[in-house]
Amino acid sequence: MDIKVGNTSSIGAPRQPRSGSQEAVEARLLAVRAPRRREGGPTPRGAERRGAAEPRDPVTGRVLVLLIADGSRLPDGLESGQYRLFLRFARR
Repeated sequence: MDIKVGNTSSIGAPRQPRSGSQEAVEARLLAVRAPRRREGGPTPRGAERRGAAEPRDPVTGRVLVLLIADGSRLPDGLESGQYRLFLRFARR
Protein backbone atom coordinates (compact mmCIF):
# COMPACT_ATOMS: atom_id res chain seq x y z
CA MET A 1 0.00 0.00 0.00
CA ASP A 2 1.24 3.47 -0.90
CA ILE A 3 0.04 6.39 1.25
CA LYS A 4 0.82 9.92 0.12
CA VAL A 5 -0.10 12.95 2.24
CA GLY A 6 0.03 16.43 0.74
CA ASN A 7 1.37 15.26 -2.60
CA THR A 8 0.96 17.72 -5.49
CA SER A 9 -0.40 16.69 -8.86
CA SER A 10 2.09 15.62 -11.48
CA ILE A 11 3.38 18.22 -13.92
CA GLY A 12 2.28 17.75 -17.49
CA ALA A 13 0.35 19.26 -20.33
CA PRO A 14 -2.71 21.31 -19.32
CA ARG A 15 -6.03 19.54 -19.41
CA GLN A 16 -7.76 19.72 -22.79
CA PRO A 17 -11.10 21.56 -22.71
CA ARG A 18 -14.14 19.35 -23.17
CA SER A 19 -16.81 20.60 -25.52
CA GLY A 20 -20.44 19.77 -24.76
CA SER A 21 -19.61 18.28 -21.37
CA GLN A 22 -22.51 18.04 -18.90
CA GLU A 23 -20.41 17.46 -15.79
CA ALA A 24 -20.59 19.82 -12.83
CA VAL A 25 -18.05 22.60 -12.31
CA GLU A 26 -17.25 23.61 -8.74
CA ALA A 27 -16.93 27.32 -7.94
CA ARG A 28 -16.17 29.50 -4.95
CA LEU A 29 -18.39 32.50 -4.24
CA LEU A 30 -16.31 35.67 -3.93
CA ALA A 31 -18.97 38.38 -3.65
CA VAL A 32 -22.70 39.11 -3.80
CA ARG A 33 -23.97 42.56 -4.71
CA ALA A 34 -27.14 44.34 -5.77
CA PRO A 35 -27.91 44.79 -9.48
CA ARG A 36 -26.88 47.91 -11.40
CA ARG A 37 -29.20 50.88 -10.96
CA ARG A 38 -30.24 53.15 -13.76
CA GLU A 39 -31.21 56.75 -13.13
CA GLY A 40 -34.57 57.75 -14.53
CA GLY A 41 -33.69 61.32 -15.50
CA PRO A 42 -32.39 62.68 -18.80
CA THR A 43 -28.80 62.09 -19.86
CA PRO A 44 -26.34 64.99 -19.35
CA ARG A 45 -26.28 66.02 -23.02
CA GLY A 46 -29.91 65.20 -23.65
CA ALA A 47 -29.00 62.26 -25.89
CA GLU A 48 -31.70 59.63 -26.32
CA ARG A 49 -30.75 56.26 -24.81
CA ARG A 50 -33.97 54.34 -25.34
CA GLY A 51 -33.66 51.08 -27.21
CA ALA A 52 -30.19 50.31 -25.83
CA ALA A 53 -28.86 46.83 -26.59
CA GLU A 54 -28.38 45.91 -22.91
CA PRO A 55 -31.51 44.87 -21.00
CA ARG A 56 -32.08 46.31 -17.54
CA ASP A 57 -31.10 44.27 -14.50
CA PRO A 58 -34.09 42.94 -12.50
CA VAL A 59 -34.69 44.95 -9.32
CA THR A 60 -34.86 41.80 -7.17
CA GLY A 61 -31.79 40.22 -8.81
CA ARG A 62 -28.35 39.69 -7.29
CA VAL A 63 -24.95 39.68 -8.99
CA LEU A 64 -22.71 36.77 -7.98
CA VAL A 65 -18.94 36.85 -8.51
CA LEU A 66 -17.66 33.27 -8.84
CA LEU A 67 -14.14 31.80 -9.01
CA ILE A 68 -13.74 28.66 -11.12
CA ALA A 69 -10.46 27.00 -10.13
CA ASP A 70 -10.09 25.02 -13.38
CA GLY A 71 -10.95 27.43 -16.18
CA SER A 72 -10.26 24.80 -18.87
CA ARG A 73 -13.57 23.14 -17.94
CA LEU A 74 -15.56 26.18 -19.07
CA PRO A 75 -16.96 26.07 -22.63
CA ASP A 76 -15.76 28.41 -25.36
CA GLY A 77 -18.15 31.26 -26.10
CA LEU A 78 -19.32 31.62 -22.49
CA GLU A 79 -18.79 35.42 -22.51
CA SER A 80 -20.86 35.89 -25.66
CA GLY A 81 -24.06 34.60 -24.06
CA GLN A 82 -24.31 31.38 -26.09
CA TYR A 83 -24.95 29.36 -22.93
CA ARG A 84 -27.45 29.40 -20.10
CA LEU A 85 -26.08 28.74 -16.64
CA PHE A 86 -27.82 26.73 -13.91
CA LEU A 87 -26.62 26.85 -10.28
CA ARG A 88 -27.06 24.22 -7.61
CA PHE A 89 -26.11 25.12 -4.05
CA ALA A 90 -24.73 22.48 -1.65
CA ARG A 91 -23.74 22.99 1.99
CA ARG A 92 -20.21 22.12 3.02
